[in-house]
Amino acid sequence: MENLTTFVTGKKAIAVAGVAEQLDGHRIAQGHYLTIHADPTNTGNIYVGESEAQAEAHNFTLTPDACIQIATDNVSDVWVDVAVGEELVEWAYEMSNLDIP
Repeated sequence: MENLTTFVTGKKAIAVAGVAEQLDGHRIAQGHYLTIHADPTNTGNIYVGESEAQAEAHNFTLTPDACIQIATDNVSDVWVDVAVGEELVEWAYEMSNLDIP
């Protein structure tokens, strides 16, 4: 599989600790990964899950400046909770050439 030449990034501040939020919906090309990154300026952990309940249960933890790659077909498949309100999560993925306007 060839690498794609365009990528998309996003950032979201999670408003309240203990209340997971779903990331925005963006389709990801087959065979490519979504990278989730805890902003390096965060003072607490972020928690990632495939559901609101899973993120709020803190089943998977990212410390500040840590990242994970997830095989999924949409950014909105990911929910994020934070230990400290208003902390940031960033995401990136390669964009299919079919998605370029």
